Amino acid sequence: MYKKIFIFLMFILFCSSVSYGATWSEISGLIQKNSNELQSSKRQADAAFLSYKQSYTNFLPQLSLNASYTQTTTSTMQAQSQYSYGLSATQYLFRGFSSYYNVQSTYAGYQYSYALFKQTETTVYYNVYTAFNNLLIAQRNLELQKKILIGRKENTRLINLNYLSGTEDKGNLMQTQADQAAAEYRVSSAEKNLRLARLKFYQLLGVNITTVEGNMEIAIISNPDFNKLVEGSTDYLISKYQLDSAIITAKATISEFLPAVSLSGNLRKTGTDWPPNADGNSWSLNLSYPFFTGGSNIFDKMINDIRVDQARESFEQTKKDAYYNIEAAYENLKDAFERAKIAQAKYLNGLVSYDEWYRIENDYINAQLSYINSQSSVFSAQANWYRSYGGFE
Repeated sequence: MYKKIFIFLMFILFCSSVSYGATWSEISGLIQKNSNELQSSKRQADAAFLSYKQSYTNFLPQLSLNASYTQTTTSTMQAQSQYSYGLSATQYLFRGFSSYYNVQSTYAGYQYSYALFKQTETTVYYNVYTAFNNLLIAQRNLELQKKILIGRKENTRLINLNYLSGTEDKGNLMQTQADQAAAEYRVSSAEKNLRLARLKFYQLLGVNITTVEGNMEIAIISNPDFNKLVEGSTDYLISKYQLDSAIITAKATISEFLPAVSLSGNLRKTGTDWPPNADGNSWSLNLSYPFFTGGSNIFDKMINDIRVDQARESFEQTKKDAYYNIEAAYENLKDAFERAKIAQAKYLNGLVSYDEWYRIENDYINAQLSYINSQSSVFSAQANWYRSYGGFE
């Protein structure tokens, strides 16, 4: 009898349903379009890029058209009219390098905004990737819990028949009934977790994802170049561009000690009749040199030099933190992967470890649950590993 029960239970546990759902490749294709957070961050980076392009306009002349009509009434009540129109142009020849440093500063600002966008992108991908894996785990867990429940129900039915025939004691019947009740609760809990996992997807992407499919096996990168990964991480880039911006701002203070030179010209027609025909052309070369501003320019330079030192120290610390975080994430991933391999070995060997059917059944069930839990840990570790250096694909 026990052998038949064992064979039946193993058949139930090995039967797996095939489901078709969205792959990670399909899900990741929706992120750029459907994530409101990512779209907002991208708009900010786009605006910073336009500000950078705008900075080049400081090298171009300023042109303006003007026209006027003036009527003057004399003491003899005679009205005199005056017409004029013309073109004015101003071209800065030198601004103490302020235009040059403004271009560099706005470019660093754009790079900083773009790094912030990549950081947001990494966070969004991390959240969606985690939601994807949680949904995958939730699906597998529900499938397993349902199969366990089927086996528990069959146990209860068979033990009850033996109890009624007098070949089984009441304690074993009560044990199988308790196992069935626990299995029913775990199915209910797994269904709840699956609903929450689907809801999380809707929250992140605004689409209803009912099922996903993916490979439960994970490959580990051998001997990654941590220095290269650090230099590509968003934390590193953000801190680097903050330092670049501080250096440029400090250099730009030199413009406060230098003169500004500009060339202006006017092409003008004036007269009492329309259209006026009298020329009123002029041009001028202008020099402005603020040789004393109360010492504010000196303080500006001192303050910005201090900010450069602060940004440099912050950058060095960020590099150290990024290196540690990336290597720690990698080691955690390897550790989780090794634990999963151990759990998988127990999962496979649980079929032939024990002779007594009840013990075999429970050991196998626990091994399967342990394997799914370990895979969940691996997915979590892998997500943290990708997030540490922005490696989502």
